[in-house]
Amino acid sequence: MPTTEWRRRNYRTTCSKTRADTAVSILERSNRKDPALSITPLDSIRRAIARRNGISNPAASKDGAAKAQGGRIENGLFPASHTAEELARIQELSQRNIALAEVNNRMEMQNLQAQINPHFIYNTLDNIRYLIPTDPQRAQQLIGRFIGILRYSINNTKHNVPVKDDLKYLQDYLVIQSTRFGANFSYEIDIDDACMEFIIPKLLLQPLLENSIKYGFQKKPRIHIRVRGWLGEDALYFTVEDNGGGVDETMLEQLRDILRSDEVNIEHNGLQNINRRIWLGYGGDSGLTIDSTEGEGFTVKLKLRLGGM
Repeated sequence: MPTTEWRRRNYRTTCSKTRADTAVSILERSNRKDPALSITPLDSIRRAIARRNGISNPAASKDGAAKAQGGRIENGLFPASHTAEELARIQELSQRNIALAEVNNRMEMQNLQAQINPHFIYNTLDNIRYLIPTDPQRAQQLIGRFIGILRYSINNTKHNVPVKDDLKYLQDYLVIQSTRFGANFSYEIDIDDACMEFIIPKLLLQPLLENSIKYGFQKKPRIHIRVRGWLGEDALYFTVEDNGGGVDETMLEQLRDILRSDEVNIEHNGLQNINRRIWLGYGGDSGLTIDSTEGEGFTVKLKLRLGGM
């Protein structure tokens, strides 16, 4: 069985290769000719395909007929049908890249609004104000965590971060919420050490915690949240569970339909954006699944296949 270190190296190598291939594809799809080579981008792509398939010098014969080197070649290039398949794959990757960028932009805006809205600022500063005369040391610690949250949320230079970085942010966020709700709110975090260095989308889990707090307190006076993370054979897994009021079967099916839909749902677009962000970045059966029992709680599970992003 592959070691954790081998999977981490393979994961990062595949990530870099995917991004490089996509960038080259986009450049080669431009409509300008290469002034140095005097060939069209389509020619460049076909020659690149030929090279990738082991043909070092696919030159045509003197009379213009193609020479066969490991397969039929037309004018030193692969047949149009073969190239069309490659172009279709390039186009699909390009479209997924564009869609992922759009989802990332929406997620960044939502996360920024969630953390730097008047209610969040007011509640945090109000808690600090009450702590200053009674427990100044705790107030100082809370200020430090609040500054850390603002800095992390505003910094848009990194779209993907190690799990350990996002975990530090989650801990600060949960401590602030715990200070706000007191004994009515508790939490636990159980993320395996093997997960810490893997790269994930920034602020991936925070909207799920926010949902648990928002909807959990609507039906129960006290809630508990548990965050788990572990490394499987072919994927990273995370779950966010709460013991809030949950939803009935009808509502649960409606939410699942929203996750499967490509149309943006205004009311529940947080879950939908996370699901689409994961699928676009990791592919396959990656994504978000939900389960709930009315009166008992709500569970969200995330699967991120290794080799994505």
